[in-house]
Amino acid sequence: MAVIFKMEYHPIGSPPRRIRVLDGSNADRIRRVTEERQDGEWTQLEAEVIDYFEYADESG
Repeated sequence: MAVIFKMEYHPIGSPPRRIRVLDGSNADRIRRVTEERQDGEWTQLEAEVIDYFEYADESG
């Protein structure tokens, strides 16, 4: 899976987090993964498969 977009942020009082959007093997689907950095390693908190065209219609 290729990374389409990655954003890292550092909430005050919490470990760093990042959100990655990945290109899936099916061109109509993308995967969004939320991760948190603990002890030097990224740990997955949430993962969701999104239908690209459905998402695009909702975002305007």
